[in-house]
Amino acid sequence: MPREIITLQVGQCGNQIGMEFWKQLCLEHGISREGILEDFATQGGDRKDVFFYQADDQHYIPRALLMDLEPRVINGIQNSEYRNLYNHENVFIADHGGGAGNNWASGYHQGKQYEEDLMDMIDREADAVIVSRVLFSAIRLLGEQAQVLLSLLHVLVSKVFEAHDIFVVNILMPSCAFITSETCLHRHLTPVYDAFLNLPIRMRPSISKALPTELFTDSLDFDSFEHYVRPEVFFHNYGVERCMGSYLLETLNDRYSKKLVQTYSVFPNQNETSDVVVQPYNSLLTLKRLTLNADCVVVLDNTALNRIAVERLHITTPTFAQTNSLVSTVMSASTTTLRYPGYMNNDLVGLLASLIPTPRCHFLMTGYTPLTVERQANVIRKTTVLDVMRRLLQTKNIMVSSCARTKEASQAKYISILNIIQGEVDPTQVHESLQRIRERKLVNFIEWGPASIQVALSRKSPYVQTAHRVSGLMLASHTGIRHLFSKCLSQYEKLRKRQAFLDNYRNHPMFADNDLSEFDESRDIIESLVDEYKACESPDYIKWGMEDPDHILSGEGNATGTVDPKLAV
Repeated sequence: MPREIITLQVGQCGNQIGMEFWKQLCLEHGISREGILEDFATQGGDRKDVFFYQADDQHYIPRALLMDLEPRVINGIQNSEYRNLYNHENVFIADHGGGAGNNWASGYHQGKQYEEDLMDMIDREADAVIVSRVLFSAIRLLGEQAQVLLSLLHVLVSKVFEAHDIFVVNILMPSCAFITSETCLHRHLTPVYDAFLNLPIRMRPSISKALPTELFTDSLDFDSFEHYVRPEVFFHNYGVERCMGSYLLETLNDRYSKKLVQTYSVFPNQNETSDVVVQPYNSLLTLKRLTLNADCVVVLDNTALNRIAVERLHITTPTFAQTNSLVSTVMSASTTTLRYPGYMNNDLVGLLASLIPTPRCHFLMTGYTPLTVERQANVIRKTTVLDVMRRLLQTKNIMVSSCARTKEASQAKYISILNIIQGEVDPTQVHESLQRIRERKLVNFIEWGPASIQVALSRKSPYVQTAHRVSGLMLASHTGIRHLFSKCLSQYEKLRKRQAFLDNYRNHPMFADNDLSEFDESRDIIESLVDEYKACESPDYIKWGMEDPDHILSGEGNATGTVDPKLAV
């Protein structure tokens, strides 16, 4: 079932995208700018608790932490019409407010200086999840005892449902049930205890053994549930040049080693000259952290976002707000199966496990269709499942430029594909569409893995009216993404050969005494990553990994062909 997700918004890019993301989620869940649930949004069948929690006055607050070294963007959020939506205790701005000056080393060092404040915020938000959820284990009984159990569950649901969000996930068989209780405290479990006392004496021992001991004590020990109820996922949003975000990634990976860390990372424009001369250095150092410390990285780059805005949306000069809106659309669509769950595909770990067969190749590209802007809202065209799935495979809809239009990219292969289809969809249409795509050979898959497109169906928000009946998001692992990393390496090498601007880094502890080994190590790791993606195109990829253990990145991560324990299902 879906579980709580904490979102970290770091730096200018992360907070600007985060602002658009929460606007989108508020619209889709019928939550006002003040965090109040609209009168019309009481029967949506959605799971608001995945990204929001309720305050004592019942208004909804995002599980979001806003962090930046300079105040401009966060001050803009706090002065916006959504200023009352956020928890102001979850906002961090550095005391000096001077930022990092586009210097990765400066921002990383400041992140280390403020580690206690930053991690206190994260720990507080994570610990709050413990108090807001009680998860009961699977209960297995047979025959007459199963009927007694189901009657107990019925009592629990009927007594608590009106005041608390009780969600019966699934009854797999008459002898097995799973149940969770949101904000269900001990006083609300009294009816179950009373029902237990009224059971025939001969049945009590087996029932009491099957149910959690805490159910029958005077007070619930929430700490005993900590293993189950800590947030399942940390979403981490920031631009690739950001440095405090890199430090947070390392710290999260160390402190919450068993939790999934997924990032939405925006790469700088690859085709134009940047106004930040040290951009190649910053990108390389951050890319190392994304490789070693994230479990899943959804890659977007400004080059592709601007191209899509110009060519697909016909916007002559895209603004940051418009490109950020594209990113927020991808983020909301990628979580729709969690927020509007069905019987299947309602668990993010399960979704990502099928997308990431080997832990180091955890960089995903995206595509979305149909894209619209407000002025095009009345433009209607027929959308079918086949049309949407076919368009998702077109390079012009892909939000990574290196996978879109280069000759080398055309020879690359898909490792895995997941299409999330929203709208009124007949499953038979999905089957027919997949068959047509297979017949036309529209997809070039790797030879050592399953050559299939996975499809997750999801409902659309009933509170957001769209001109199209069906929309789709593609999340894909594609070997062509290595060209983006190769370009980062190439730009880095050009600067490094001239020893340009290195004094900017030598003034900080990590690079003190002219120690530039961090650059060399980062370059080696990214080169190894590029080599692995290239090897994925070969049918002998698994053999390649077994025969050359030196390709394991700096001794970190798992061997080729193994599954990341966090993504094991």
